[in-house]
Amino acid sequence: DALVDGLLIGVSTIQGQKAGLILGIALTVEMCFLGITLATGLRSQRFYVAVISLLFTSGTLVLGGQLGASFSAAIKGNEVVEVGVLSFGTSALLYLVTEELLIEAHKAGDHALWIDICFFLGFWACLVLEKFSS
Repeated sequence: DALVDGLLIGVSTIQGQKAGLILGIALTVEMCFLGITLATGLRSQRFYVAVISLLFTSGTLVLGGQLGASFSAAIKGNEVVEVGVLSFGTSALLYLVTEELLIEAHKAGDHALWIDICFFLGFWACLVLEKFSS
């Protein structure tokens, strides 16, 4: 997840600062919750295992960003490939959220309407941020 997020940030930043900024803000929120979840899961692990796991996860995000920026520089000018890469990255991100995270959130017990509302409000906020950041 962190590697794909980094790739998407790297590619979108090279393609346009506005897209990179919006994705950076949105994925910062996602990574915050992912970090909290990971840290909670690692509480029962040995200290060195927890530190290595946290460093590895952070490192994959940075590595993904570097790979995405390098890849984007290599495909610059080929509009078909650029659109394909950005479309794939965005689709992978939306798939992860809708297919894995929302289903996992609903496994906890009763269906909580507020979980769905928060998801769609976050999606809407990204659209509004993009619209008014011109």
